[in-house]
Amino acid sequence: MAVMDSRPALVASLLGLSLTVLPGFLVSLSLPRLMAEMAFGTQASGMILLAYLLGLTLAALPMSAVAGRLGPRAGFRLGLVLMLVTAIPHGLPQNLEQMLVLRFLQGIALASLLAGSIGLLRVSTPPGSLGRALGGAGLFSAAIMFVAPFVWNGLAALVPSLSLEFALVLTPLVGLAWWLASRAPSEPQLRRFDLIGTLLSLLSIGLLIVAVPAITFLDWRWALRFLVGGLLFLALFVWHQSRRETPLLPLDLLARPRVTGAFLARLLVSAGLTLPELMLIAYFYQGWELSVATIGLTMSLTMLGSAIIGFLGGWALDRRPGLPLLPLGALLLVLGFGGLALQTPGDSGWLLLPPIIAMTVGRGAFEVACGWRLLGGSPRHRAPAGQGLLTLAEAIARLVAPYGTLLVAVLVDKAQLDQSLLVPLCLGVAAAGMLLAALLGLLGGRTGEVPEQSA
Repeated sequence: MAVMDSRPALVASLLGLSLTVLPGFLVSLSLPRLMAEMAFGTQASGMILLAYLLGLTLAALPMSAVAGRLGPRAGFRLGLVLMLVTAIPHGLPQNLEQMLVLRFLQGIALASLLAGSIGLLRVSTPPGSLGRALGGAGLFSAAIMFVAPFVWNGLAALVPSLSLEFALVLTPLVGLAWWLASRAPSEPQLRRFDLIGTLLSLLSIGLLIVAVPAITFLDWRWALRFLVGGLLFLALFVWHQSRRETPLLPLDLLARPRVTGAFLARLLVSAGLTLPELMLIAYFYQGWELSVATIGLTMSLTMLGSAIIGFLGGWALDRRPGLPLLPLGALLLVLGFGGLALQTPGDSGWLLLPPIIAMTVGRGAFEVACGWRLLGGSPRHRAPAGQGLLTLAEAIARLVAPYGTLLVAVLVDKAQLDQSLLVPLCLGVAAAGMLLAALLGLLGGRTGEVPEQSA
């Protein structure tokens, strides 16, 4: 497939990637208001997030296959339509069951838009510029998330309907991205959709996902049944995919060490970032008596800082493809999480600054390097499949990590340890996973090849 030096198509892909974070961000802003209006219990927010992650996990591979089959332009536009159609109705009055279904569909839409946006970005990025394009997408997304609360608060004072607020924010951006994508190639990949592979994917991943909470909430025999069934369907899925030229499960990409290393590293780092995040805000608030405003400002600044580091890291990778930025980023995350684990609540708040800076720099460097390595190590027309792997790793990690936190809590209770050790232990486990990710990041990393040429 020829490389297009098309700035409109590239801007469309960057806008599409930024739109992948905006609907979820708007939902997080509106969720307290919705829960108050609909009288949902506190457990409802966890169920709503779970439905979203389930949709994202199950749709990661099938929707990446759909985007690859449709081609860059049509695959991207499909993601835009699905995202808009599932985001706007979120503000309508609905019961919990309807909201769970809608969030599940939003997870599917996100998987589609991610695959379509990356497919468009890959064919519209000039040679030697993939790192800057990925870093620019992260920076653009961070800027939109930084501005979104101010826009949202302004609209909330003028517009009474949540759905109308969503429409006013999203529709112009989707329309602009749709128009810019008209310059993109429309070359569809003329192959049949793998329906059998999709069914096997849903069965294997679904059963394995259910097996994790079943260990906690059901009898261990049920967990074992789900686990064995999931592994059997997974083996059948892999066998079926190995016989196909362009498989739904991208075994052709996973056969490349740099792709496999990036996928596994992404899985571990995503789990490590998710493991303690639910407890850190309360940890900072109670242990150091930091105000909610201070914590919120710190989180916003770290988000922007990571995005800036990601852009600079992408620029560096374009100039020096052999730069070991992925393991370096993971090691900085190890230092950051390890430093937080060694902190004692009540110490000077300034002592938190070095580990937070290490985490900010490490996260930005790791994320751009991981995307650069996996997507740069894949053929251009297989970019949606590569993004499907990244989406799958992220979604599985976010689904499983909370149960890891629960397991640490159970171990602390069984060992009769002080409950104050729970957060430091979770931080230590996260740091250990990131150290393993740094080692995995060495697989096929220093090839000295420009990503676009390595495909």
